[in-house]
Amino acid sequence: FGYIPDLHVTGDDTVLPWMLGQRDDLSYAVKPTAWPNLEIIPSCLAMQALEQQMPGAVLPVAEHMMLRAGIETIMDNYDVVLIDGHPDLGLGTINQICASDIILVATSAELNDYMSSVQHFTAVRDVLRDLDLGGFEPTLKVLLTKLGNPGSSSRWMEEQIRNQLGGLVLGGGIAITD
Repeated sequence: FGYIPDLHVTGDDTVLPWMLGQRDDLSYAVKPTAWPNLEIIPSCLAMQALEQQMPGAVLPVAEHMMLRAGIETIMDNYDVVLIDGHPDLGLGTINQICASDIILVATSAELNDYMSSVQHFTAVRDVLRDLDLGGFEPTLKVLLTKLGNPGSSSRWMEEQIRNQLGGLVLGGGIAITD
């Protein structure tokens, strides 16, 4: 989107100051892009400080709900807010989960990748079970990727995943093209 993390983006440009209770809203972090009506809040490696600095910070809401509260300060300006995260269970990812209405997990239709996703789903479920989300619970959907030609092993795996996860799996998927 035109920003190079750690070259054009510092920790002060990210959600980090909000997450540490140092800002009143997230508007300071919203940056324009070259595309009309598309703005981002960039990230960089400085966000790693969240894990060490957030516990014990004086915050207006529970630490797992900070990102949700921050998005609420700017959401009237947007039709859709997308959060792109990574599969760990640190404070940043827990905040991303708690801030989401819908969680879309892309997983390839390959056994090892799918089993890794199942382990992650289980860990997320366990973490969410122990948190007070104020009656809110995000919807989980799965997007299958790396779908091969009919008759390929990925199509067999797709069938297994759909049988196991049912309505969680989106109707389409992303196919491999030659």
